[in-house]
Amino acid sequence: MKRKKRRIDSYKKTGKKLVPPLASYPNLNLIDYSLDILPNLLWIEAVRDYYEGKNFIKIIHDFLNLFDDINKGDSGPVSGLVQSFEYVSETGRPIFVHDNQIAIQEVVIKPFFNVLNLYPSCPMNWFVSEFHGELPEFDLDLALRALKRWTNNLIDRIGESSNMARAIVLARYIKAGKLKIHDREQLEELALYPNCKDRQLTESSIRSMTNMVWCDTIQDSKWGFDFWETNGRISMCTENDKDNADTLPESDSWLYELSSKYSEGASQFIEAVRNDYLKYLPEISSFEKTSTISGLLSRTTAFLLDMLTQRSLWVAEIGGIILRCMCETLILSAWLISKDDIELYKKFVLYSLGQADLYGLKIEGYEGYREVFKSLYLGNDPAVDTHVEDKWAAQLRTIELGNWAGVDTRKMAVEGGTKQYYDLIFTLSSADVHSQFASLAKWNMTLCSNPLHNSHLMPAFGQRCVNPFLPLTACVLAKETCDRIFKYLEVEAESVKIIGNLLQDITNDISKDNF
Repeated sequence: MKRKKRRIDSYKKTGKKLVPPLASYPNLNLIDYSLDILPNLLWIEAVRDYYEGKNFIKIIHDFLNLFDDINKGDSGPVSGLVQSFEYVSETGRPIFVHDNQIAIQEVVIKPFFNVLNLYPSCPMNWFVSEFHGELPEFDLDLALRALKRWTNNLIDRIGESSNMARAIVLARYIKAGKLKIHDREQLEELALYPNCKDRQLTESSIRSMTNMVWCDTIQDSKWGFDFWETNGRISMCTENDKDNADTLPESDSWLYELSSKYSEGASQFIEAVRNDYLKYLPEISSFEKTSTISGLLSRTTAFLLDMLTQRSLWVAEIGGIILRCMCETLILSAWLISKDDIELYKKFVLYSLGQADLYGLKIEGYEGYREVFKSLYLGNDPAVDTHVEDKWAAQLRTIELGNWAGVDTRKMAVEGGTKQYYDLIFTLSSADVHSQFASLAKWNMTLCSNPLHNSHLMPAFGQRCVNPFLPLTACVLAKETCDRIFKYLEVEAESVKIIGNLLQDITNDISKDNF
């Protein structure tokens, strides 16, 4: 059967990196909308906000027409982008301000003066420095309220405010001859915007064309960076007080019903798995093999019971950490079973003994902490002291500092036939174990609701997300682990059937929307 082509097949593997198709194209730069574009659309949005209900588009175009005869060089047109006002030469600025006092008063000073006072590096500040008329009194509160309103309107990169501002900029590029459109129908649609026939298609064209024409120019500017950097100093973070959609109330009847099913399944499973194991006739002569398999079976059983009965483990990254441990137990079990090599079991046990020896050697150098770390051994003083004893067995045992198996977890999964679990569970839940950014952002952080803070993340103090379906994944992993181990031990396992029935029962209820 021919395998369906997947998106990952188009990625190019270079060493330890997967490179997407677009990243292989030379001189292709990514424009960051919030960093590069949004700050440059603020003036247009300010005029739109100030002249609400009036023909603000004509007001903007009439003002920008005043610049048509000023910059005729290779620079871009004065298009309405905040940065584009830099194109007016420093020698020509005083003359322009002198000749156009009234227009500047109406279109720059009135709607934008308070904001210009907050950003010394803003490319439009020369309007104020060269202005000789009466300036309004600076009002910080008014400035911040207006800034938040404009920024909030522009945050949606495909929203009405963003599209309208981009359309004005694009019109200036077309008028200046910096962009030529030969498709007459497309040109007519742009001219009619926003009252064109196909608004969605036209807006898509506007976004792609504006990205193209100002790509190099806008990325050379420091204005966007300075805008966001200053906002962190002039405006405080705002906690997001919206309830997390993943947080489930304790009183939900369906959650109680689900918990009951989990608990009932756990009771049936633990009794069955004990009976299943008693059917096994252990290989007493092979201590390492018997003990390792027994320990792995016990661990996956313990994890499953905890996930089914302890609702505290259904919370946020905690569930992911448990699933990662269960998945690694499955991968290790399947790999050892597939190899069926007694020497590997011996190597596995010796590696752990060597690590205990190494801990004993290290703890000697931390006398000040020794009492604290006794808790690692349940406070048992003799157990701690045992690790620092100079035993003959320890002195004859080599300590393995590398990977005991000589293969990484991915290869172990491939060789043991558990690659799908590695791809779908192990890798994802590893983010929770290693505190990767994706895990922090999902479980431990919330968006700052201050629009001036570029949607950065802040600590989600006191917020915990509950996912009561995490135990289902635990059932999948435990079923697979138990099934492989009991088949290896030549035991027909009733416990595996119980997990399968529980899994099927709850999956059916979910598909029927009973929960």
